Amino acid sequence: MQEIKSTKAKKHEPRQWQLADDAPASHLKRFGAYPRVVAQLLLNRGITDPAEAAAFLEPDYASGLEDPAQLKDLAEAAEIIRGAIAEREPIVVHGDYDADGLTATALLADAIKRLGGTVDTFIPDRYQDGYGVTTDTLKKLKQDGAAVVVTVDCGISCAKEIAAGRKDGLRIVVTDHHEPPPRIPDTEAVVNPKRPGDGYPNKELTGVGVAFKLAQALIKASGLGAREQESAEKWLLDLVAIGTVADLADLRGENRTLVHFGLTVLRKSPRPGLQALLTAAGVEQENVTAGTLGYTIAPRLNAAGRLGRADDALSLLMAKDPAEAKRLADTLEDRNRERRELTESAVAEARERLGRVGDDRAIIIVEGPWKSGIAGLIAGRLSQTYARPALVLGQEGDTYTGSARSTAGFHITDALRANEALLEKFGGHAQAAGLTVSADKLANFKRSLEEFAGKRLGPDDYAISKDVDMEVRPEEVTEELCRYLDRFEPHGRGNPRPSLLLKGVTVEQVSTVGEDGKHLKKTLRLPDGRSIPAIAFGEGERAAEAAVGSTLDIIGRPMINQWNGRTSLEWRLDDFRGA
Repeated sequence: MQEIKSTKAKKHEPRQWQLADDAPASHLKRFGAYPRVVAQLLLNRGITDPAEAAAFLEPDYASGLEDPAQLKDLAEAAEIIRGAIAEREPIVVHGDYDADGLTATALLADAIKRLGGTVDTFIPDRYQDGYGVTTDTLKKLKQDGAAVVVTVDCGISCAKEIAAGRKDGLRIVVTDHHEPPPRIPDTEAVVNPKRPGDGYPNKELTGVGVAFKLAQALIKASGLGAREQESAEKWLLDLVAIGTVADLADLRGENRTLVHFGLTVLRKSPRPGLQALLTAAGVEQENVTAGTLGYTIAPRLNAAGRLGRADDALSLLMAKDPAEAKRLADTLEDRNRERRELTESAVAEARERLGRVGDDRAIIIVEGPWKSGIAGLIAGRLSQTYARPALVLGQEGDTYTGSARSTAGFHITDALRANEALLEKFGGHAQAAGLTVSADKLANFKRSLEEFAGKRLGPDDYAISKDVDMEVRPEEVTEELCRYLDRFEPHGRGNPRPSLLLKGVTVEQVSTVGEDGKHLKKTLRLPDGRSIPAIAFGEGERAAEAAVGSTLDIIGRPMINQWNGRTSLEWRLDDFRGA
């Protein structure tokens, strides 16, 4: 990797551009059907076979999905649910309060209902019930008449609670995707691709992804014709796409196929709740992208559970009446606005409490008077700002509950597992986790976790950097390239938005636009003499670095701008420096 340091980065943080090595000539020759830039982008994403490249650029539904039967215990889970449907026994889908858990709950309840089942849903209250399955919840569900409980996006770490529920007479199916602890629930069926010995190829399924595989099995055994089966599956994909992107899943392989076709479904989804949510957010349904899922839909669904009960978000996803959907969408819009304000003030307070963060601090741990519902947002912002793992805790009585977010190469849940003896509860993924620690063990836990991180991370891991795919030549900046770049959608973890370096552009015009001059707008002259507009979102404060007549190196990507029936090129700026 070549390293190009920028002269000044956003918010005065030193940033590096990490430029990928050039593709070897042999690779470019094998990918001769594609432009040089496309061949390099494919290589940077680990794609070295032309057939794999074709599947990546043109996902196919039939060949892009794995057979659900490969999931351990899936057949048993489907049989239990089918039996309950046939016997008209009440089924409860027990979900979680985040976007992944909410979409998983709505999806599986929808599928069971369509197949004739009697189904209800339960979403725990973050502040009253906590995360996961509780003994009290299962007891209450049994008292209310449930015969079968199916967990989605939770349950793998709740062996004791599920044992108690089964003792009370419940039949319990667990579907989850979080890292399994050494002891998993002893119950009728446990479906989790991360289970030891599970042969399912895609270990990156989300909670809603696992729920979809179970729905696929139920639909396949329903007796519907092949065309009806495919239709029933595909109309669930809008929810799969939302939960998969919201949970920051790796968007390669099967997940890419799910999100690709999920976006197609979402752009014409008849769900009144999703239509109302997009309208309230000012987004046209036919223009939805993966970015819309991650930055518009998911935050609004999550806002309900962050500040109170998530029932409104689930009701929105399952709404049938447009008027009710609009009321719920407006409610979530208000909660999301409140969530943003709370997060901004909390992040500022957390940074003040932290003070200077030097290279001697391998992991950030900060406590404060913040709702646990926004702890993950604070941790994410701190991790991004300081380029290291961050853990944010809020005190609730004699315990601290919080969330952790990590950086590439540091498995935060493994770090918590190494300190399990000091924790009341924990669970999560490689990059995100939740935990509870008693107040009397907090000091020892912090010390132990800091030592653990310090042995695995050092100053080289803390560089604030931007990965750059390659340098492009001016003549390669064309509308044809833009159309190829569009085929790299959907973007997310594992398939980031392409970032291209273009050297030696001259600033012809510069101005700030947007509220309080937040964004930077420029007209740039390329070395081949063409002029194109460019926009740098959130970079208005750097206007002085881009004076008219100055020559810059820029990173970002070209895009096609359509206006009044005409198309033109523009450049979306991620960063720039003096040439």
